[in-house]
Amino acid sequence: MQESAFLQEPDKEGKPKIRLKAVFEGSTIGESAVTVTILKATFYTAKDKLALLVVGSKGEAFSRRFDPMTPRMFEYGSILPPRWPPGTRGVLVFDIDVGGKKQLLRSKIGAVEKKE
Repeated sequence: MQESAFLQEPDKEGKPKIRLKAVFEGSTIGESAVTVTILKATFYTAKDKLALLVVGSKGEAFSRRFDPMTPRMFEYGSILPPRWPPGTRGVLVFDIDVGGKKQLLRSKIGAVEKKE
């Protein structure tokens, strides 16, 4: 996971929302492509945790394909109600499947930032 961000910002109607973002980067050095699937995503704070949606609009798994010898980046995002005030510290944790092997990825600890 290359970066993550937790931003509180107003929506089109002016109501606050929290946008979570994680950017993943990788490549495969093998001769065949590798599929990366996010199995589970959770946002943790000191007192709370929230499971995040990891499926597409049609119910398909959130997967991306990495071709051989080609670096690639992809972004995962989620929009949440304003449950945590700015300054709340949190972390994103992902259970992923990389070519049949399960791995756990964790973001750096960050704080919810207010964007005007």
